[in-house]
Order: sequence, then structure tokens, then C-alpha cells
Amino acid sequence: MSSKKVDHTVELDPYGTPLEGPAEDLPATRRQRAGLARDVRNSRIALAIVVLLGTLLVGLHVHSYQQLSVYDEVQHVDYVYRLLQGEIPASGDLWLPSTRDAVTCRTIDYPAEYPPCGASVPADQLPNSGFTTAFIHTPAYYLLPAAAVWISGALPGDFDQVTVMRMTGALWLALALVLMWSFWADLRVPWQVRTGLSLALVAAPAVLLAQSTVTNDATGLAAGAAVTLATLRWDQGRFRLWVPIAVAVLALALKATSLAVLLLACAYVLVRGLQRAALEHRAWWTAVTRRNLLFVGCLAAATAVIGLGWSVISTARAHMDERLIPQNLTLSKDHFELSWLTTSLLSMTSPLQPQFLQSALTGQAGTIVANLVNVGLLALAVVGAVRSEPGSVVRALAIATGAAMLAFGPLLTLINYATLSVQFGIPARYGFTLVPAMAALAGTAVRSRRGGYALIAVGLVFCAGIAMALLR
Repeated sequence: MSSKKVDHTVELDPYGTPLEGPAEDLPATRRQRAGLARDVRNSRIALAIVVLLGTLLVGLHVHSYQQLSVYDEVQHVDYVYRLLQGEIPASGDLWLPSTRDAVTCRTIDYPAEYPPCGASVPADQLPNSGFTTAFIHTPAYYLLPAAAVWISGALPGDFDQVTVMRMTGALWLALALVLMWSFWADLRVPWQVRTGLSLALVAAPAVLLAQSTVTNDATGLAAGAAVTLATLRWDQGRFRLWVPIAVAVLALALKATSLAVLLLACAYVLVRGLQRAALEHRAWWTAVTRRNLLFVGCLAAATAVIGLGWSVISTARAHMDERLIPQNLTLSKDHFELSWLTTSLLSMTSPLQPQFLQSALTGQAGTIVANLVNVGLLALAVVGAVRSEPGSVVRALAIATGAAMLAFGPLLTLINYATLSVQFGIPARYGFTLVPAMAALAGTAVRSRRGGYALIAVGLVFCAGIAMALLR
């Protein structure tokens, strides 16, 4: 007599509610279908409005903020100018004349004396003695602003090249909003809550600075959302393995600090394995399946290939040891201190922390919005994590996000010392790729329509405050 094995596995939705049967077993009423169609329509309209408002704020910020950002914007501008000349910068290269003109005419958002606009200035009188440092990045991000400048040159009219470069950040912001919208929808975050979160994010001065200046930080939100979305859908069996791997490779090529969200992705997959093992009453070590190990191994390989590969290429092309660049000399250390690791533990917990407020937003509105968005995002993310049900997708995402936050700072500190013998405080903006996951957790903390509309009102107030500050 043969016995048939019964599968008692119960799948949970993102909030931890058991899914007792497929959707076709529970036919929707006409009213439910109409409500669903209305929500989908409203969601699409809201997304379009948020993207439009984000683009308008970026344009307004670009117009109001003429100085170059202190976050190495001049280095990124020089990279774009070199690409337009068919070159890729290398260690030892000095800024091009067009870059020096941008420095003297726009000046850098930092209190210092600058020569008259267009003046011929010796390299040793420029910041960092005029040495480029952006050679550590691959050309991936810079191709878009270079293409924009090239296209603008073929159009009638006289376009400021740095302004054209900056406006490409609006495209990265639009992509990030679309990806985050899809990612949050997968977690059943209501469209009202998604709208409020998106409005608050685009109004955050830290986000605006990244999306409105020439910097590969502009890719952080989009890269983080893409990797997280691909990982969650791969775990659900909706994507093949090559999708998250390809997205991870692109994210790393855009900026190496995307390693933060790759740590999140690996942690999430392992936590989900542990959840399934507990749900099925299996031993914890059975969570480390061949499928999960393959995912983690592929992401580790991608990190090694992109990180080490570009480092080898960059070193081979160097005209000068990068450790001798003045900026690196000031950060050089002759021995390693364990205290650096503990100091960097919390550096990623507030990615939107206003460590530097651009001169265009130094008034009360900029300061208030910067602090409220930063604190509000962290507080709501913690609430969402606490409210999540054991065994749910949200709980796994919360654990993975927290692990990545704590691990990335110390890991990057070790990498910096091992490769260049330098140490510096890890900037909060290096955690931009973790913001989409934090916002998703924050979204799960607000589960009512009333709360969603309240969040929309707050987001609109933030956007209005920033717009008025930029227009003054």
C-alpha cells in the first residue's frame, strides 16, 4: 500500500498572512474588480505626477544652484569632458582647461578664494592641485551626461554644458521612482503611501543634491531599487538567476558603493531560506540550499570581477601612484586601528542625513525638510520592521537591511585601508542604495488610506517648501 506525501508548507504574503489558495479559487466580485481597476488607474496617475514633480524640482535646483558641489562634482565634470575627447582619466592626469573654467566661473560650494572667471591658473593653486581622482570609477555613469552634451551641441542654441550634464540626473530619478513604485507594490504598499514616500524622497536635499549635480551618486536610488526588486522576484521564482546578476553587475559598474545593496540581497536570500526551514520544521542548516549558495556566489563573483577588474585596469593605465595624490596623502594612515570599525558601524543607518547642505538650501526650509525626511524615514522603517510578522517577506527584508547597514561601513573601511592605506569617515550618501528598502519598510508601517493621504500631504508640504526656498 503506497502512501502519498502531503505538503503542509504554508506560504505567507509580505505581511505574514497565510496564502490559503490561488487567486482563481477566490473569485472577485464586480465591485472588487472595479475597485482594483480604479486603484491601478490612480496608482499610475500618481506615479506620473510624482515623476513630473521630481523632474521640476531637479530643474529648479539646477537653475538655482550654480556652484559645483563639494562632493567632488568637479572630478565628475572632468571625467565627462575627457569622455567627450575620447579619453578615460587615469591617475596622474590634471584637470582639463574646460574643467578649470568651470571651477573658476562657478566656484566650489566651499569657503575659499577662487581666481576670476576664465583666468589661467597653475594647477598647484587649484583644489587637490588639479589632479583628477574620478579614475577609480568605470565610464558607465558618465556615458549618459557625455551623450547629452554631445546631443546638445548639435541643437540650435547655446547650452551650458555643466547644466546639461546635471539635468541627466532627472532621468535617473525617474527610473528610480518607477522601480521603487514596482518594488513597493510587490510588498502591497498602498498607492497613497507610495505617493507620500516618493514626494518626501524627491524633496530631501540630500537626494536633490545627488540628482541635480554631476555625480554617480545620482544612480544610487535606481541601482538599489533594481537590485532589491530583482532579488525579491528571483526569490519568488518570477525571475531567472541571470536577471539579478546582470542588475548587480550594472549597479557595481555605476558605482562601487552599490556593494551595500548586494550585501542586502545576499542577506535577504539567506534569511528567507531560514524562514522556510523554520516554517517546514527543518534543521536550520538546510536553509543553505544549492540555489541560495549559487545566488550568493554569483553576486560575490560579480563584485570581484567588477571591483578587482577595474582596479587592475586603472592601475595599469596610471601615470602616477594614486597614493601620492594630495587628497589621498591627507587621508593616509601608517597603521590600522580597530576603533575605525566601531566608528563606522552606524554610518549607513541614516543615508539621507544632511552632512552637507548645499548653499541653495541653507535656509530654514532646507534644514527642516532635510532633518524631517532623514529622521522620518528611519523611524517609519523601524516601525515597519517591528510590525512585520515572523516568517514574512517584510521581516526578511528588515533583517537584511539592518545587516547591510551595519556591515557595509566596517567592510568599506577595511577595503580602503587594504587597497590604499587610507581611512576616512564613511559618508552617509554611500548608503543611497539602501534607501529603497528602507522606504519599503516605512511604507509597510502605514496601512490605512487615511495614513496614506496624510503622508501625501506631508510630502506636498516638503516639496512646496523646497520649491519656495529655491525660488527665493
